[in-house]
Amino acid sequence: MSGHSLVLKFWRLCFSACLLAVVLLSATPAAAVKHGDAGSEASLKKAPLRVVLFWSPTCGYCEDSKNALKAAAKKWGGRIQTESKDVSDLELLKVMLLYEDHYHSEEMHPPKVFVGESYIADDDKIGKGLDALITKELAKGSVTFVPKPEPQSSVFRDKFHSFRIGAICLGGLLDGINPCVFTTIIFLLSMLAYLGKTRRELAIVGVGFTLAVFLTYFLLGFAALKAIKIFSVNHGISRGLTYVVVALTFALAAWSFVDFVRYFRSGDVKKATLGLPKVVKSRIHNVIRTGLKTRGLLAGSFIIGVLVALLESLCTGQIYLPVLMIVAQDPELRSRAIGYLVLYNIMFILPLVVILVIAYFGVGSELMGRFLKKHLAAMKLALAILFAGLGVFLLVTM
Repeated sequence: MSGHSLVLKFWRLCFSACLLAVVLLSATPAAAVKHGDAGSEASLKKAPLRVVLFWSPTCGYCEDSKNALKAAAKKWGGRIQTESKDVSDLELLKVMLLYEDHYHSEEMHPPKVFVGESYIADDDKIGKGLDALITKELAKGSVTFVPKPEPQSSVFRDKFHSFRIGAICLGGLLDGINPCVFTTIIFLLSMLAYLGKTRRELAIVGVGFTLAVFLTYFLLGFAALKAIKIFSVNHGISRGLTYVVVALTFALAAWSFVDFVRYFRSGDVKKATLGLPKVVKSRIHNVIRTGLKTRGLLAGSFIIGVLVALLESLCTGQIYLPVLMIVAQDPELRSRAIGYLVLYNIMFILPLVVILVIAYFGVGSELMGRFLKKHLAAMKLALAILFAGLGVFLLVTM
């Protein structure tokens, strides 16, 4: 028999064996269900009692409640089912609020444990009373509350989710053409021209500066998200923080619109008052002058980028913070927060990259300055609309 026919027979045998295995596996569950029909009703009656603990990593005393839950699981075995939920996750915080509403709980903070028809709040009470509560609820045959997800149109959810992603992209882009950022870039280019830097040196500065701005701004956003997450453990603080940011965005929207009207009427840049303080502007200019005179141009430009990004965050953070709040409040966005931070910061540095490329091909800082002056009113109006939109977004999502 030839080798080819042997191989063919081997693969036919393997295929037959796989087909038989699939048939047997698909038949097994049906047999198991049929065999267990007699005891299914009894097994449902003996479902374990759920013991649900909500805790927070920011309260040191919650550790005792977690230990009490572990001790209960060890003692009662399969008669109970323990669940430990960290409310620093905003989605689990929402779940705790549903439990609080169902059990008419007045305490607004963890730790809190729900068992059957009752609950215990406060770490000391949980440690002392959890075992007795489990005993009582088991004797009663109670069932612990299970929150039902709120019905929501998947089409509406998908569209609303895409709108939020659009807001992140638009926020990053408009943040990148913020007059605060634009004037700094123009000053950087004018200093490069004044010092007689070549196109190659301009490219080196551009790479170092852009990379530093991206990394610094990304890390600032990451730290802010962590801070928002910590504050969100307390529902009252979370709502209060959201209201503060909403008020800030509407105030900035009004301020930007006033700047738009003033500049549109007068054409005087000084009439636009929303921006960096003079002290901060002077500090940024000094940082750029000093950094461009260093021997290591790449290292110097990177340090300039870090310092400038930190100083400019007083102005650019006005857009960044509301966008971060939107990410923090949406479970789908929050689960991919790092990716959205990267997306926002790519959009943020995109105008910077475009300006540096234009400068590399010979467009001077004076021409860019005239461009800024010509379109400053449009920038201010766009910022006013963006701030108002972010404020509405936050109110709707809250």
